[in-house]
Amino acid sequence: MSLSVLIVDDELLIRKGIIAKIDWQNHGFYRVDDCGDSLEAIEKFRETTYDMVISDIRMPEVDGLTMIRRIKELKPDCKFCIISGYAEFDYAKKALEMSVQHYLLKPIEPEELNTAVTDMVKEIRSDNRLKEISRDSIQIVNRQKTTEVDAALCSLIYDKADHFNKGVLVALLSEFQSYRLAVLQIDTEQDHKHHNSMHEVRAAVEKFLNDKKIYVFRNLKETGEFILLICYHHISDTSDNRADAMKKMLVKLRNQAGVLGVIGVSEGTGELSCLWQLYYQASVAVREKIVSGYGMLYTFKDVREDTKRFLSKHEYSRIFLDLLEKREVNNAFSYIDSLLKEALKNNKLSFITIKDLYEFVYRCMKEYLIGHGINPDKVIGERYDFSDELLKCSNLSQVQSLYRNIILLAIENSKETSLLTGDQVVAHCVQFIKDNLHEDINLSFIADKYHINPNY
Repeated sequence: MSLSVLIVDDELLIRKGIIAKIDWQNHGFYRVDDCGDSLEAIEKFRETTYDMVISDIRMPEVDGLTMIRRIKELKPDCKFCIISGYAEFDYAKKALEMSVQHYLLKPIEPEELNTAVTDMVKEIRSDNRLKEISRDSIQIVNRQKTTEVDAALCSLIYDKADHFNKGVLVALLSEFQSYRLAVLQIDTEQDHKHHNSMHEVRAAVEKFLNDKKIYVFRNLKETGEFILLICYHHISDTSDNRADAMKKMLVKLRNQAGVLGVIGVSEGTGELSCLWQLYYQASVAVREKIVSGYGMLYTFKDVREDTKRFLSKHEYSRIFLDLLEKREVNNAFSYIDSLLKEALKNNKLSFITIKDLYEFVYRCMKEYLIGHGINPDKVIGERYDFSDELLKCSNLSQVQSLYRNIILLAIENSKETSLLTGDQVVAHCVQFIKDNLHEDINLSFIADKYHINPNY
């Protein structure tokens, strides 16, 4: 802990003598200043603060006791050592009443001054430890309360709870009539390099927003995600989505905290019980990061301006399936990439478009596998499994890798079954049954083993 001290005396030689008598650095002082009168000392405290003051009691214009009184108004926990040329009982009594730590008589002995400084340093360190304990206790209590509120909001969003904890949320939001909801997602890989905890990120978000009508919640079910509840006193106010303030907050997060974030903003509602719908809207909007990356703000209104579905033409499916049948893997990859580029060229590329492309690829792969007598659910999984993987993507490269993996998976499985066709498949199945008559087997088990449709 680094300390600072101010020496106050109207005689320069005395000030320099006090400074010379003490090994300040050894006591933990990084700054030792001096001045020639009380008014200057008070002004110094208006500009900065000191942990300790050593001052003469009698000075022109303003005496030492008056100076102490004014400084205590600015820094109540400052420690004082008074120096006097006389054993003046009244002064000493008043100084003690003002909680002055030491009263020394001139000429000052080095040992005496050193003892006084040592005692005051111990008091300063003790006070600071108590402050830290108190601050930590307050933070623990505040975090417990914050977690309770976070949990109430998450219950409302995920469980669509009509019976949410009204004692927690309604008390917080009772003065408002309408709401918007924003999802703030943090690039946790980038943030890991700066070693920011989520508590620190949350504090930075609240500081940079500096808006008492925007409440910042931690999404307890999603890593690196915060929910910003934007509150309005009137339903008509929701046309103001405070986008500029949130954009500036993203810039400050990046520049001052080294944290990359992206925000998706919902439309408005007048019902707290409908916040789950707003969360869905904001979540759809924030997924635009796949296209444009972090550092941006997206609104559901803009994303919802759904473009013409560019994958509805039958020719797209025919071309893609033809490439799969020929097992032209690289050409199949290139074709999907070309569809993405087409959408980007026509300003139609959005998360909704990417989701359409996923539906298109899955539908084609399913048709391709069924055509080869393979149960698609056993190879590429349920559609929703793949959809979950899509939601984890944060850029186009990851999306492309996901599409390529499912294409490879389907083609590799079709290669295996293509080696066994017609009578060969039946012969292998019959032989397997003969070899395993003592086992508990059925047609579904055999179909899974040879990647064929159970009906076949």
